[in-house]
Amino acid sequence: MPSAVRPLVLALLLMSLCIPCLVAQNATGAINGSVTDPNGAVVANAAVTSVSKDTGFLRKVIVGNEGTFVFENLQPGEYEVRVEHPGFTSQKENVTVEIGGTVTVSFNLTLGATTQTIEVTGAASVVNRRIRRSAAL
Repeated sequence: MPSAVRPLVLALLLMSLCIPCLVAQNATGAINGSVTDPNGAVVANAAVTSVSKDTGFLRKVIVGNEGTFVFENLQPGEYEVRVEHPGFTSQKENVTVEIGGTVTVSFNLTLGATTQTIEVTGAASVVNRRIRRSAAL
């Protein structure tokens, strides 16, 4: 092999070894976080949603027993993250997801007003509207 071709072949061989590394790079990011109550206890089963402000794409997860959540493989951009749970006020936070990055959001929920709806159903009673007149008049 001529000496001028040998460096070219070696360079092509090295570049071909790097192609899988380039393909494996992740062009997404993630959001993770935790949800606690005013006393610092975890709030399991809270609903957390992430909405892309660019595309409107919505994802929803339920907080586990550890009080944590994660959204993986998100496209880079601005997101609104909202958490809701009965008995607590809902909260939201705006975050920016970057390629290869993870944004951490911690929610400390405050107690909310509880509402109760009472529904009464029934039929109206029949009222006798006849007037009895006495024969003695």
